[in-house]
Amino acid sequence: MAMKRRINKSHAHLFAWGLSILSLFSGTVVSEAATYYVASSGSDTGAGTQAQPFRSIAKGLSIMAAGDTLYIRGGTYNERINSNSQTIPTGTSWGDAPIISGYPGETVVLAVGGGSELINLPHAYIQYVSFENLVLDGLTTIDNVISVGSSGAHHIRFKNCEVKNAGHIGVFFHGGFNIFTGGQVHHVGNVTVFPRPTNRHYGFYVEGSDNLIENTNIHHTNDYGIHNYSGYTSSSRNIYRNLTLHETSLLYDSGAAIIASRSDSVLAYNNILYSNTGHGILAGAQATNTRIYNNTIYGGAQTGVYVEPGATSTDVRNNIAYGNATTQILGLGVGTVMANNLTTNPRFVNPTAFDFNIQSGSPAIDAGVTLSAVQVDFKSTPRPQGGAYDIGAYETGGSSDTTPPNPPKNVALQ
Repeated sequence: MAMKRRINKSHAHLFAWGLSILSLFSGTVVSEAATYYVASSGSDTGAGTQAQPFRSIAKGLSIMAAGDTLYIRGGTYNERINSNSQTIPTGTSWGDAPIISGYPGETVVLAVGGGSELINLPHAYIQYVSFENLVLDGLTTIDNVISVGSSGAHHIRFKNCEVKNAGHIGVFFHGGFNIFTGGQVHHVGNVTVFPRPTNRHYGFYVEGSDNLIENTNIHHTNDYGIHNYSGYTSSSRNIYRNLTLHETSLLYDSGAAIIASRSDSVLAYNNILYSNTGHGILAGAQATNTRIYNNTIYGGAQTGVYVEPGATSTDVRNNIAYGNATTQILGLGVGTVMANNLTTNPRFVNPTAFDFNIQSGSPAIDAGVTLSAVQVDFKSTPRPQGGAYDIGAYETGGSSDTTPPNPPKNVALQ
């Protein structure tokens, strides 16, 4: 069946009775959530069931409603998801968000020759939609891979997705309240396909507010890993946490793994940065109230944490910055608070193998200050484990690898 019931079967008769009573008195028809399927061997004249899947993602999207799920079976699909050419199903909250997902355990790739975005969702009617377990390969596109919210779309979630080979930008969040959780964004800046200047290739470009990026591996970008900036208004209250960033700013060494500029109240915490060509975390000009907490920044070619002149009220606490080529932490802004940071040898377990846990006896242990914004560490170990917070992304007692953790369930920005 195409319809997948989400009620306990033992109460099915009560549910049916309730529907009939509701319809009798209000004239309202209550529909159940449905599950549909797409496969490269399917047909758009099929029923959309697992046995008779649709052939195209577009067909599945055309019949979805709030609460529905579309499973895409393994394979490569020469399709875009673009609200300029098709209607996108929407929800009213994360509880009934339509889910467009790769089938569990199978690899689903969207790759289209030529053109721009693989997923383009500008329109304001689009809200509460979740894209999950997809590989978005922009090798033959000429612009961004994902673009959300240029005309007001909001509350869009990408969960456990891989974005790669972007010509210009991997993920562009124009609007607000969007989430990227899990997965990876990498190899951004294909100057052969999309000959932009070498300093215009970002993993994420975030010009909206109230977005969340977490538990993601961001690497091999020609420019910034995350560029938090708006040329129109302030790009504010965005959160960047539990990220791994390495090999960013490969062709633009004045860039940074994470920059907050022309922004307010951006929060970056529990991130692990290493082997970046530019700065680690940068509070740029016109950035106010940037909070940089409990990050581990190692082995970069520039400054670990850099607060530029023109940044105001930046708060830099509980960070390890060690082994970076120029300065570990440099605060040149106005009203900058720098406290409980560690710039001497933190005694990592094995930095050459990218294990940035701290050994027993590390000066980072119990040397941090309590921060209400940071309740757990990179691996979700509660803080503190001892008498006070540890400095850096790890709290002693946590796991000893740097693989991003599985994203938490039911993450939502209101």
